[in-house]
Amino acid sequence: MSENGSREALGRRAIKGAQHRSRSGWGEDDTEDTVRDNEGNVTDDLQPSFDEQSVRNLEREVQVVCALSRPTRLVLSRLEQPRLPNMPPMAFSGLVTKVGFMQKTATVTVSRWVTHPRTGKRLERSKKYLTHDELNQLRHGDTVLIRNCPPISARKRFTLEKILKSPETERDEMHARMAQEASAMEATSNTH
Repeated sequence: MSENGSREALGRRAIKGAQHRSRSGWGEDDTEDTVRDNEGNVTDDLQPSFDEQSVRNLEREVQVVCALSRPTRLVLSRLEQPRLPNMPPMAFSGLVTKVGFMQKTATVTVSRWVTHPRTGKRLERSKKYLTHDELNQLRHGDTVLIRNCPPISARKRFTLEKILKSPETERDEMHARMAQEASAMEATSNTH
């Protein structure tokens, strides 16, 4: 076994030992006021004794942890740190390309421009995201702002933040306005 492999094995044993010690808890005859010494005898004093053997054992454990390979040390440090969210906050602006086939879900295509490394030409790259639309208000062709969120379903990890532009809704509003103006014109022409 290589030196690095033996260090990792020692590290795994140290981790397992620490986990076992933390899981063991109190014995049947132990209370919060009792303390066990290195031989396992129960002592009544609340302060543990620091004899040379316990200090050497502690120094040996510290040396083992210090001698571990870098990935194992990172694992140990990650176990002690609080867990952070996996994904950083992301917001994309995209075009609604598919809507109405799934309830409360729309497909948003997000495009970006990249430069080809060899030719230097600009290329358009796009990716489709399933987006949660709680009110079913999105329509085909809308320009929207989407933001990542915790998983809602197997493939849905984005939610609708804001509708930036909606051509179909604007067209419907314009038609309604024109119809209202036409009816107002008819009403005024009929009264004269």
